[in-house]
Amino acid sequence: MSGILASMDSLLGAALGGATVGGVWYFWWRSQRLKLGEERRRAQEATQVEADRLRKEIELNGQVKALELRRDAEAALAGREREAQERERAVLVGEERVAQRELNVQERETWGAEKQRELEDSIKSVEALKRKRMERLSAVAGITEGEAREEILTVAREESESEAINLRRRIVDTAKSSAEELAKKILAIAIQRYSGEYTFETTTATVALLNLDIKGRIIGREGRNIRAFEKATGMTVLIDDTPNAVVISGFDPTRREIARQAMRTLIQDGRIHPTRIEEVVERVRQEMDETIMRSGEEAVLKISVPPLPSEVNRVLGNLRFRLSYSQNILDHSIEVASLCGIMAAELKLNVQHAKLAGLLHDIGKAIQQDAEGGHAIVGAEFLKRHGLP
Repeated sequence: MSGILASMDSLLGAALGGATVGGVWYFWWRSQRLKLGEERRRAQEATQVEADRLRKEIELNGQVKALELRRDAEAALAGREREAQERERAVLVGEERVAQRELNVQERETWGAEKQRELEDSIKSVEALKRKRMERLSAVAGITEGEAREEILTVAREESESEAINLRRRIVDTAKSSAEELAKKILAIAIQRYSGEYTFETTTATVALLNLDIKGRIIGREGRNIRAFEKATGMTVLIDDTPNAVVISGFDPTRREIARQAMRTLIQDGRIHPTRIEEVVERVRQEMDETIMRSGEEAVLKISVPPLPSEVNRVLGNLRFRLSYSQNILDHSIEVASLCGIMAAELKLNVQHAKLAGLLHDIGKAIQQDAEGGHAIVGAEFLKRHGLP
């Protein structure tokens, strides 16, 4: 019996000890959980404060950037307005000078009319003198009235012809001088009102290399890649002349541009082999055809003339890649079209016809290599085949 009681005491003591340990552990776990919750709340508050600070900083930076962009835009706009005002003042001055020239021409025309009246008065005076001489000759010389009339007519004719010749010479000289001055003035106004840009190119195109290792891939095993590229484009590729670039050489500007774009695409892509080269060159050639057509259409829109046939647009766009005296021929043609339109307006001629003639005057240079004769004749025959005068 005493052994049982001892066992029960032991069990009871163990239970009380376990309860005590469990309670301590529970209170420790709960305090840790409350502490963790407090730290999490503080971390969230700190994160929110930092986010608010960053948002305000971003908003402030955005406002500063917006103010800077606005100032730049206002400065650029003010500069353009000043340029526009200066050009407008130049145009007004030119128009005033032209008006003054026209007034001078009108004054000269009035002077010519006065001289014409003087000539008519002189003729009347000669007629009166003729009658007087005829009467005097009849009375003094005893000749017949018919003979006297013939003599007077001869003298009057010679005097009238001499005076008329001198007057005509003065009128013609004055008109020629006025016309030359007016023509020079119109040319000067047209050039001042049109400001063209000149584009200079050469017979080579350069493509930058990303690294020197790409040169080996461009050449290929035993040179097969570079041979495939030259065959597909018709251009010559120079590898060793420039350290960090590839030089493409050729006289056909359109093919040279196709080769340049194809080489740049191959270098960026990194896959260089004969089949890939042919695919890229063909794709670039198709894109170039679209670019050429678009260039021709944009030139027509730029000078505001009626649409042209698609084949004419294509040949016109080809001038974008051709040069004459180091100047881009398409830019030159647009410039000439604008000048022709300005001069036609000054001369009261058909502005649309003048612009179209200026735009197309060099179109034969895009097809001259495929035809015989000068570019003007070749271009005229080409335009006639497509229904243009």
